[in-house]
Amino acid sequence: MEEQSEVARQIHRLAVMTDQQRYEEASLVFADDAFLARPGEEIRTRAAILRSLLARPVERLTRHVIGSCLVERTERGVASTTYVMVFRKLGETAGRAVSVPLPYRPPETVAEYRDDWVQEGGQWRILRRVVQPVFDAGA
Repeated sequence: MEEQSEVARQIHRLAVMTDQQRYEEASLVFADDAFLARPGEEIRTRAAILRSLLARPVERLTRHVIGSCLVERTERGVASTTYVMVFRKLGETAGRAVSVPLPYRPPETVAEYRDDWVQEGGQWRILRRVVQPVFDAGA
């Protein structure tokens, strides 16, 4: 399944671009009319997703560690389920990036990404992403 490796590459690309605060590039993994649902928030369209990413404070450091990833053909196209651990640290000085290395602490959350994919502009892009926390430090 040729799309499996391309979709997996896009999943990793989105994680790395987000962690590097390269939000314009990260947003390009989403389709123009994408839908993103995460706890307490639903965002529609790539432009709105980009606005949400750009609103993040520069002093917020994240690392998304991608684990298992299953890509399958469905009746509607291609879908994936990805397990991710998210490490997050908010720096103490507004507007200043966090210096590394930091002391280790467990991930803030372990979640599932449930994605539906579409071909757009010759690329596989996320049409719909639902983020489902499984283990959460705040729970």
